[in-house]
Amino acid sequence: HSDVHQIDNQWKAATFPLVPGHEIVGIVLAVGEEVTSCKVGDRIGIGPQRGCCNACVHCSAGAESVCPGIIKTYGGPGNNRGGFSEKMHFPADWCFPIPNGLASELAAPLMCAGITTFTPLKRHATAGSHVGIVGIGGLGHLALQYAKAMACNVTAISSSANKHDEAYSFGADQYLLSSDASATTTAKGTFDLVLCTASGDLDWGMLLDLLKPRGKLCMVGLPSRETPMKIFAQSFVLSEKTISGSYLGPYGYYQEMLQFSADHDITPKVEVVPAILLNEAIEKVRRNEARYRIVLEMGCARAGS
Repeated sequence: HSDVHQIDNQWKAATFPLVPGHEIVGIVLAVGEEVTSCKVGDRIGIGPQRGCCNACVHCSAGAESVCPGIIKTYGGPGNNRGGFSEKMHFPADWCFPIPNGLASELAAPLMCAGITTFTPLKRHATAGSHVGIVGIGGLGHLALQYAKAMACNVTAISSSANKHDEAYSFGADQYLLSSDASATTTAKGTFDLVLCTASGDLDWGMLLDLLKPRGKLCMVGLPSRETPMKIFAQSFVLSEKTISGSYLGPYGYYQEMLQFSADHDITPKVEVVPAILLNEAIEKVRRNEARYRIVLEMGCARAGS
């Protein structure tokens, strides 16, 4: 969905001409003379980040995703090109080996959706935590799987009753319909962490009410810049709740996330589409009909599946 946000310039950060694509798996065709981290023939994954300054306090602390000099996979000052292509040139340090047994079409979405949901759960949840996952979509269906594999008590939170069965299949222990006032009232004060993967204008007061005192509301979904977030301070100050964001993940988490996914059989639900149908796939995402990640097949990276 992030690629469509950029294509439509909903975040007011796109640079044109634009070649999107930020969840990529491919086979290494050539390497530079000093590259030691991968070799020709390796199957590697690429995410939304291609570099950082490696000099600031954040990089030194292993927080490369918040480096002021972050370099994205595509766009930016250099107008780099993304993965909607048959070949691309990329820094070797930000290419991550795909574990054996993890199919390429399933590994690719993990390079953004996976790291984006794995990181806040690793950071904020522990075994036994009551975790709510808001939004059962491209991010949320992975977050449910990660939270379950981390031995959390997992509740799927959705405005739609139609995703009940799927949420349970992804690992939910409970299902909370956010439009059911009686159910949300009963659930008040019972969550340690609410991870919001949705990107719309939500009832933030209701979500904060679900938290225990000193609980955390963490956001990974990014709405358009025209969608303000309205929160009353009384919803979190008096109960010492925390509102935070999480963006991608540290460099050191990528390989851990991939191996954790392989070890626990965590995979996205995908639709594989030949690249010639790219425009149709983009329209499907715009209509919110993708279930749950659309993967473009360029014809060169299904080895190892």
